[in-house]
Amino acid sequence: MYNEPIAKAAAILIFVGFNFTFFPQFIVGYLGMPRRYHWYPEEFQFYHVMSTAGSSVLAIGFLMPAFYLMSSLFFGKEAGPNPWRAIGLEWSTQSPPLAHNFEEVPSVTWEAYEYDAVPDLEDDPVERHYGAEEARFDPMVRLAEREHGEFGDTHGHPAGDQ
Repeated sequence: MYNEPIAKAAAILIFVGFNFTFFPQFIVGYLGMPRRYHWYPEEFQFYHVMSTAGSSVLAIGFLMPAFYLMSSLFFGKEAGPNPWRAIGLEWSTQSPPLAHNFEEVPSVTWEAYEYDAVPDLEDDPVERHYGAEEARFDPMVRLAEREHGEFGDTHGHPAGDQ
């Protein structure tokens, strides 16, 4: 997985570098300097230096992701089969997927983004029954439990909410 603080710093550098590169050019154009001149009056020197410095910051901001993505590729920890604990079917198939994703058509009892339907792993009956690893990374285990009524009816409604 990639280093999130470094990714945030790179995003901030790209934002700052972009604005320091192009905003001075906007000001210089507003003040009357024509575009694409190899020579410019002295009063525009400060804006051109600021724009050049901004382009350097922008370049650093673009190079940072290349370095941290390459380092995470070779030295980062593995993300696992479902690092976001998503409940959609695309995260419950194997990798690489089978020709038709599943050997049998799965029974889906809730929407792909209905995260409230999945109980927390704290004191989780699915985790107690199936074990922490399988319950954490296999939404189909949760679908099977849900279909058999432990968390509600077969239409996706929580128990007591019919």
